[in-house]
Amino acid sequence: MYKKISLLLFISGIIVFFSCKKSTIAVYNANSSVYFHSRTDSFWLHYNGSDGSIHSQPVRYAKTANQFDTLIGNMGLLNEVVPEVILESKVWVTGQPVSHDRRFQVVVDKTSTLPEGDFTIDEQSCIIRAGASVANMQIRAKKSAIMKKMPLYLTLTLTGGDGIDTAYAREYIEYQPGIYKSMVTRTFGFYDNLPQPVWWPTFGKYYLGDFSNTKLLFLCNHFNIPMTAIQDKGFNTSLIMEYGRLMRCYLRAMSDKQTPVMDKNDYTDVEFPMAAGAYASSVCDN
Repeated sequence: MYKKISLLLFISGIIVFFSCKKSTIAVYNANSSVYFHSRTDSFWLHYNGSDGSIHSQPVRYAKTANQFDTLIGNMGLLNEVVPEVILESKVWVTGQPVSHDRRFQVVVDKTSTLPEGDFTIDEQSCIIRAGASVANMQIRAKKSAIMKKMPLYLTLTLTGGDGIDTAYAREYIEYQPGIYKSMVTRTFGFYDNLPQPVWWPTFGKYYLGDFSNTKLLFLCNHFNIPMTAIQDKGFNTSLIMEYGRLMRCYLRAMSDKQTPVMDKNDYTDVEFPMAAGAYASSVCDN
């Protein structure tokens, strides 16, 4: 029995050893090396709202073969139309905090498609402050017409400076053997596409009418609906019906005041009075 237990412990030890060896995700040779974090809550879009305050929206990773290498900030999903946004990305440093500020450098890759004059990187945000282990690097990007059709990309690589290094190897991507990513390079995409909710072409059209970006933003702002909620494929059908009725009543009231709410064709930019769907009957019709 003792021999069997010893053999079992020996085999278990081998399994644990190789499992731990395989789970190593990063190798670096410097005590203070900067790197991009791979958590989805590390990236935000900030914009100035019409109310004068700053609003924020989390940015999610693009589902690409090289997961976590590319992030898409979609301006179309914001509740307001804005001329520019600030994308914030956390940059971390290994080792213990120090008593002085440390600046790191950022190099723009030549494969970037975002025009040079359409973005700026805040130099003051590229500093690991004294006593800290992270910096919130900020990229200000202007909206352009082409972003409605395709994302424009900005690829950045971190470099050292002020006692900071980038002595990393590669990081293994879990569950995808043979696929790696760089710890110091990220691609940021900027998009301005407001997708039509999946439920709109059927049930939504009956109560809300034809889809347009203008109408979707109106619904979100007038009824205080988060964009993430209205884009959910499981959005409550009872709410859709009620919003349709309320919208029809409101649009009629505004029209009676000779101040109609205007809609706009997404392709031609032609404006016209907004209308609810054919099934959106309301007490206002009586």
